[in-house]
Amino acid sequence: MNKQQETTNVMIQEMNLLREREKKYHQWFEDAPISLWEQDYSEVKQRVDEIKGRNAGDLEAYFRSRPDLVRELAGLVRVVDVNSFTLQMYKATSKEVFLSGITKVFSMESYEDFIPALIAVAEGRKRLFLEKTHVALDGEVLSVQLHWAVAPGFEDTYGRILVSIVDITGLKRTERLLERRSSERRLLLDTLPVQVWYLTDPDTYGTVNRAHADFFGRHPRGLAYKRLEEFTPPDVARACRQSNIEAFRTKQPVHTEEWVPNAAGDRRLIAVTKTPRLDEDGHVQWVVCTGVDITDQRRAEMRVRDSEARFRYIFELSPAGIELYDGDGRLVLANPACLEIFGIQDAGEIRRFDLFDDPNLDEALKEKLRRGEMVQYDVAFDFEKVREAHLYHTTKQGIIHLQVIINPMPLNGAENPAWYLVLVSDVTDRTLKEQQLRETQERLREAQHLAHMGVWNWDSATDTVTWTHE
Repeated sequence: MNKQQETTNVMIQEMNLLREREKKYHQWFEDAPISLWEQDYSEVKQRVDEIKGRNAGDLEAYFRSRPDLVRELAGLVRVVDVNSFTLQMYKATSKEVFLSGITKVFSMESYEDFIPALIAVAEGRKRLFLEKTHVALDGEVLSVQLHWAVAPGFEDTYGRILVSIVDITGLKRTERLLERRSSERRLLLDTLPVQVWYLTDPDTYGTVNRAHADFFGRHPRGLAYKRLEEFTPPDVARACRQSNIEAFRTKQPVHTEEWVPNAAGDRRLIAVTKTPRLDEDGHVQWVVCTGVDITDQRRAEMRVRDSEARFRYIFELSPAGIELYDGDGRLVLANPACLEIFGIQDAGEIRRFDLFDDPNLDEALKEKLRRGEMVQYDVAFDFEKVREAHLYHTTKQGIIHLQVIINPMPLNGAENPAWYLVLVSDVTDRTLKEQQLRETQERLREAQHLAHMGVWNWDSATDTVTWTHE
């Protein structure tokens, strides 16, 4: 075999190898699981260079102000080839559909998205990444990621551009869904009157809701990822940090009450619950905090306690007897003066005593009480009747004179009384003295009558004297 024959054989082998490689690469191109395109931007390159040569200025503004020109330039892009996945992705029946140009899959937004490609050509860039909108041949709108690269050897002419396109429609749909859900959660959190925030560590905030930000007079973004010392006084920051550390350390919810100054500088009492969120390994990822302003509630509780203390003081030390009955007439409370009046040594003996079983309370008064009317009466209270009825054990005997006021108290406008407040005063001494005074006056009148006591009257005009009995 001569040298020429050997050279020919080598060339044939290399050509066969080249064809084999080209066949393999083309097979990879066809079978790739993403959309692949080969495009020719040479005419676009020429037109863009012409526009640059005319000193068009800001090219992006230039193209955006000339949408018809952008459409014309997009039409100059020639599609050389597409792979099988492209047909599937764009719902095409054959490659010939795309050979008329890339505008076959353009939406209205796609032309505006084409401007960055024109800028890349003008700047001589060799690679480009875009997210844009395409339209499949059946009308479905596709969100795509486009990777664009100039093939080696075509850097001057842009005659061969290799393009890969990834369909991210599902991803975008999921992103929009997540954004909507995030927006809904944000709206929900910002609508809640409860303050909500979370901690990334004992000293640092994560995000916060509107109520918490409003408390400090800030926008939620103005508190997010800030340290406690940046918006609270040092003493408040120390107190908050202590319970924060406990939540991170124990990995258990922590309940605390913290005095915190608001935007106006007023110190408010906030009831805070700090709940750790754990990861799969049991480590604290963050601590979610909720806060409720209980200042007014606490002040109201203090006023109620003060009122109860004053009532208890009056109740215990009042010289008048005080009894409290429930709506069914069952005794609930009786003060020491009341026990003394009725000679009761053990308060347990009259517990649940029925007001309407009192033998000294007649039926007419009972009926008025049931109608919610206040009654007031004086009564000669006979302890023998108490013993006969076995109502309770008493150390008193005989009869005492009482002045009784019973005031039915409805609850929240209810028709029937919820309570009966009874005030009892022992007026025995006063009653007996009044009786004694009346008896003395009566005896005096009788004595005057029996003694024929009277008055002489002299009329000077007639010089007449008359006698009058007093």
